[in-house]
Amino acid sequence: FGSAARGQAGPESDIDLLVVLQGPVDVVSETLHVVDLLYPLQLESERYISAKAAAEDEYEAGRLQLYRNVRREGVPV
Repeated sequence: FGSAARGQAGPESDIDLLVVLQGPVDVVSETLHVVDLLYPLQLESERYISAKAAAEDEYEAGRLQLYRNVRREGVPV
């Protein structure tokens, strides 16, 4: 989702990533884990990756505006 998914990213734009996980999720802990995993890719690509984790049931419910935006403009990977 975000400017990269919309094809509007500039050379300094970050890459927005939402990782949707099944089961009970500690969003803070899982987000930190995802950020750690993505660090080598950030170094290699020289692009900041803004990653967030979400529980699948919360994402599907779409209560947060972020989740609605991701559903509208996101690109599954």
